[in-house]
Amino acid sequence: MKYTIASNVESPVNILIPDIMASPFRIAPERQNELRSLIEQRNITVEIKSNEVTFLLESNSVDSKIYLSLPTLERLWAYSFSYLHIMTLFLATGPGQYLEFGKHYGPIVEDMKRLLLWALDEERLRKRDYAWPKHLPNPASKSYYPQIIEKTNEMYLGMMGWILLHEIAHINLNHVLHKFTDLPTRLNYEK
Repeated sequence: MKYTIASNVESPVNILIPDIMASPFRIAPERQNELRSLIEQRNITVEIKSNEVTFLLESNSVDSKIYLSLPTLERLWAYSFSYLHIMTLFLATGPGQYLEFGKHYGPIVEDMKRLLLWALDEERLRKRDYAWPKHLPNPASKSYYPQIIEKTNEMYLGMMGWILLHEIAHINLNHVLHKFTDLPTRLNYEK
């Protein structure tokens, strides 16, 4: 899928952008040709905005564009990493047991907590003042537990594939939403 990045901002997620654009085709390989034809017919493209601080993930059927922001892509990767570790901890703890997040489970879990806090702070504060913390895991990490990064990247790309397919469907169904569209109408389009 064709994409543009509004301005070049360095981010560890940049390494995954070509794979993100290919992810809808990986989700439904048996319908690749049909999907490619639809994207070409509608001239669907993705625009990634680097400086947008809000959680931007939407489509516009008028201009056939899917809009994402780089901070959104970063936060979704951080949430994927965190979710993967929470589930790993949950499964290791066993049924009926509580996870104690104050407890020290090791360096990976401590990094997961720091990464999750960074992502939540970035979303809550709506700032683009600080870059991805260099000491924390990211999609481009070469030395940080490569198997964990690989699993996170795969889960993230699967999630992004479904998200892009969802937005492509909005465009194909000619859903037109504006910032001022009322909530019931917006929710009706999500069915």
